[in-house]
Amino acid sequence: MRNVYVFVLVACIVAMGLRCAQAGDEPAKISLKVLYAGAPGSQRQEEFVELLGKYFTEVKTVDVNAFTPDAARESDVVILDNEGHAKTEDPPDLPQDYARPTITTGVIGSYLGARRNLKTGYL
Repeated sequence: MRNVYVFVLVACIVAMGLRCAQAGDEPAKISLKVLYAGAPGSQRQEEFVELLGKYFTEVKTVDVNAFTPDAARESDVVILDNEGHAKTEDPPDLPQDYARPTITTGVIGSYLGARRNLKTGYL
């Protein structure tokens, strides 16, 4: 449920930023460190990083197949996106005490949800 709240929060922030951009005002960056875990070198990753970089003070990237909870240690929010990969080799096994706000896109969300007995609607 926490992922839903974080997604809604990020969507609202981006919408506010887009509204400011339409008005010609430069939005102030939000003091959050975002970690984007996706397909390195993909157009999707480049577009995500460009968009997030407009609104957040720091955006780092990592290969989603190499993501570990330790990689997120210094980030405020994590985005796990396996849409650029033909197949996520082995979705990360997040421990029960993993507490970093995390947004998932694609099948990786269903894998992680199923491991925690959440009803994601995919599996």
